[in-house]
Amino acid sequence: MSKPFWTPEKKQDYIKLLDRRDQDRAYHRQYMNEVRHSGKYKYFRDDNNKVVYKKKLDETDEKRSRK
Repeated sequence: MSKPFWTPEKKQDYIKLLDRRDQDRAYHRQYMNEVRHSGKYKYFRDDNNKVVYKKKLDETDEKRSRK
């Protein structure tokens, strides 16, 4: 007879994974909201209606890209 898939250990690991994923999503959502409103990232929708982010270059980044 085979072992059941959802052992208590696997279930705890799965719950931890879901909690960590939710924490990461909340952090990234908060971070992106802050940088969008600060002007560091510009965002727009392309032809496929997908949101595209462009990082605003600093003066030092512009000098590096010209070389």
